[in-house]
Amino acid sequence: MILGCTDAIPSTLFIFILLMTFNAAQLDAIIEQYVELCVDSMDHKDMYRFVEQTLTEDFEKLNEHELLDEIRYSFDDETLESIVNNVKDLKLYKDSNVTTYGLDEGETLSFPVKS
Repeated sequence: MILGCTDAIPSTLFIFILLMTFNAAQLDAIIEQYVELCVDSMDHKDMYRFVEQTLTEDFEKLNEHELLDEIRYSFDDETLESIVNNVKDLKLYKDSNVTTYGLDEGETLSFPVKS
C-alpha cells in the first residue's frame, strides 16, 4: 500500500507527487531512503530469505559455464569441485507416474508426478 492514499481514492498529495519530475540525484535519494525503510522493517529471517531468493534468481540466469565460473571466482576451485561432487551422482529415473531421484547407491526419494 502506498503511504498517503487509500486503495480506491488517491490523496491530493499523492497525485501531486505523481505529477512531479525528479532528477537523477532526487531519484537516488528516494531509492536510498526507501531501501533503508525496507531493510529496517525486515527481521533476520526475512533478510535471509530475500538474499537467498535474489541470489537464486541471479544464478538461474547464468548459463552452465558462467555459473561454474561464478562459484570458482567467488570461492575457489576446491569449493567448485566439492559442489560438483555433491551433485554428480544425482540421477533421474522415470517409471510411469513416479519420478525417483537417486542420491547415493541404495538411497532414493520417490513421489507421484502428475502429467
